[in-house]
Amino acid sequence: MAARPIRMMVAAAMPLARTPSAATVTDSASPANSTTVAVSVNAATTGASPADNVTFHHDTNRSGWYSHETTLNTTNVASSSFGLLGTLTAKSGETTFGKVYAQPLYIQNENTSSGKHNLIIIATSTDRVYAYDETTHAVVWEANFTNPAAGITQQLWTDAPGQCPDVNPNIGIVGTPVIDRVRDRLYVVVPTKENGVFHLRLHALALSSGADAVSPVEVTATIALLTGGTAAVNANANWNRAALLEANGNVYVGLTSHCDAKAQTTHGWLFSYSASTLALTGNMVQPFDTTAANNGTGYYLGSLWASGFGPAADAAGNVFFSTGNGPFDGVSDFAMTVLRMPGDLDISKASTFTPFGELADSNADCDLASGGVVLLPNVSGTYPHLLITGGKCGQTVANGGSGGPLKYILNRDNLGGFKAGNSGALWQANTAGEMWGGPATFQDATGTNYVVYGSGNPLTTYKLGLSPIGLTTQSSANVGCLECRDQGSQPVVSSNGTTAGTAVVWALKTPGNSGGTITLYAFNALKMSQTLFAGAAGQWTITPGAAWIGGALVSPTVANGRVYVPTDGAVAVFGLAQ
Repeated sequence: MAARPIRMMVAAAMPLARTPSAATVTDSASPANSTTVAVSVNAATTGASPADNVTFHHDTNRSGWYSHETTLNTTNVASSSFGLLGTLTAKSGETTFGKVYAQPLYIQNENTSSGKHNLIIIATSTDRVYAYDETTHAVVWEANFTNPAAGITQQLWTDAPGQCPDVNPNIGIVGTPVIDRVRDRLYVVVPTKENGVFHLRLHALALSSGADAVSPVEVTATIALLTGGTAAVNANANWNRAALLEANGNVYVGLTSHCDAKAQTTHGWLFSYSASTLALTGNMVQPFDTTAANNGTGYYLGSLWASGFGPAADAAGNVFFSTGNGPFDGVSDFAMTVLRMPGDLDISKASTFTPFGELADSNADCDLASGGVVLLPNVSGTYPHLLITGGKCGQTVANGGSGGPLKYILNRDNLGGFKAGNSGALWQANTAGEMWGGPATFQDATGTNYVVYGSGNPLTTYKLGLSPIGLTTQSSANVGCLECRDQGSQPVVSSNGTTAGTAVVWALKTPGNSGGTITLYAFNALKMSQTLFAGAAGQWTITPGAAWIGGALVSPTVANGRVYVPTDGAVAVFGLAQ
């Protein structure tokens, strides 16, 4: 069904009114000078180095392909020289990292008060951001958004509605930040609890120091629903799991719910904020319609979470994402839907795809939004602009569902709408199990495109076919469940361009609900049966009293000959011994 025009209401950005909004910033050049006031910011870098990793899965396509890796290859990663080099941890005497959900970011040649550094930037669930020197592992600067003595802490899983344990024990920074090298800033969403009052704030930190470059703003809005009443952000029931996106001069922030809690009042949201001023420039709430019903009870949801993946953006500035369970009518309500939105988030101009079994799938909590949207490289042929996505499960067709955890390849220029048999999709198949996050993509020297994914099935490299469009198995790993909900992560690929013998797939084996060791695996991307490396990176633990571990849906980062692995309490650093 075609979307009809609906009213978009944009709330004014809300500057913070009191001092707890500021982070305590510690500069390594003068560690005694911790302050909550802004410090001077060095001139912005003119542009990013090709080796920089400034956003989740490296680019706005969310490809997960680090194609400027000139050191690591299939030979030396398999050698005895490759292994654990050390860990990045909190400074002595400070609160532990907690679990690190956000993917580490990397920039080269950043000017700071202590000189020029290549920086690894880590955001933690205890509401801290650290910038480490790549070589020495010393903390160059730290931004701390808590002050327990003043009653300011990260939120906790016991604060979440229904004590939802989807992230535990700390609900601090979870969504991966994004970096702008031109403005010399890192954007990050920070949830806090301040003397019993919950906040979600978007900060723009100076990369040179960690101080706020402009005043942070509350991530909030109130919007009129089409059939009466209002929707409003709840800083306790809503949270930011999806990675941030920068495009169109804006920073895009997605919000989700905890465990579908407070479904009668909680909506999914996508906001855009000016990257210069943090002024709110647009928002989209789902659903708009208070009369929609699902599973016999009116509720909203339609969350954006994607297991930590962020919205994607193409070269034209269109924004792509999917939504979770909730109402769908194809007019104003678009839960269980893949959307392409213009940069201003005007839903009347959206292109959409909704699985035909959305109602049964939604009733069974089979979110489409467990999967991220990955934009495939442009290709020749009738459909040059493709994407791939999928969800976490699916009811049988006989029961009105989609027929399993389907993967979909869609035409980005016309996503396909809501049609019987999902005929608007260019390809669909129950391939590689459920999707938690999303795949990685890469190319070989012939220009052939590959997709790497695997959930209940072994991690597999698939060849992207164009006539007909679809995926065929190229090679599979001999290690199972590398992308299960509680036992795996989203893979990434490193290579030196398309040079033969350099494409390596990196993936994590994380513990199940009892907790345990996180293991880093490396595979030959074009011969996945060849395991190049497997080694322990750290732990992921379950919180006492929590019924669920909160899956370690995390991604390693590859940068300049090193591999950085988020764990519980630290980030492990792997590379070649010097």
